[in-house]
Amino acid sequence: MSGWLSKNGGRETRISTRAALVAAGSFAVLAVVWGRGEFSLNGLWFPARFKSYYDVSGLAFRRDMELTWFGMPVFRGRDTFVDGKGALEITGLFGLVDLAYEGEKIDQGANLAMWGELLGYAPSALLLDPRVRWEPIDANTARLIFPFGEAEDSLRVEFDPETGLMTRMTGMRYRGEEAEKTPWHGEGSSWRAVRGIEMPHRLAAVWEDQGEPYVVLGLEGAEHDVDVSGPERIAE
Repeated sequence: MSGWLSKNGGRETRISTRAALVAAGSFAVLAVVWGRGEFSLNGLWFPARFKSYYDVSGLAFRRDMELTWFGMPVFRGRDTFVDGKGALEITGLFGLVDLAYEGEKIDQGANLAMWGELLGYAPSALLLDPRVRWEPIDANTARLIFPFGEAEDSLRVEFDPETGLMTRMTGMRYRGEEAEKTPWHGEGSSWRAVRGIEMPHRLAAVWEDQGEPYVVLGLEGAEHDVDVSGPERIAE
């Protein structure tokens, strides 16, 4: 199923929200995904393990990640977005590292990342919230506009012209506590069905001023509509 067509000013634009999944009974409001990948920390690449939780109806998520060295965890990180607030926690090096970040800039970055991941892992989110909308750009590109508190934020989403599946999403995102937003994009590829839902089995994220990914995640498994609902559960 490749997508659906939206008309704007006489132009037909292919935007792949995969709305037909709802009619097919693949309407997931809770999701857990996990896998392995690599993460670049100050230019040094570490093998990584991750597990992410999404509550679509509550617009909350949590991602736990371990960076390993010869199979042993050396850093642990947790990203959360709960009740409109983002947080990042990093621990490791046998207790020598214990960092926590929060604030409006972390909120914006976490919200944008969550919506980008929902696009691939739990597309039902694009249908549940009436504030979410698409603005066509051209035949294979559209702008996804989504809520950020009382305001809005957006991602420019590119789709494969043959399959209608997302290939890239681009937006302006705060990097930590930096004063200005930085161009950022995510790349989705190796799409395959998991329990009836097409999902990217490879995601990469890039700060465009660096020119190469800082994280590459490979999907190994996913469950939908599992018992992880509610901000309290995700925030545990």
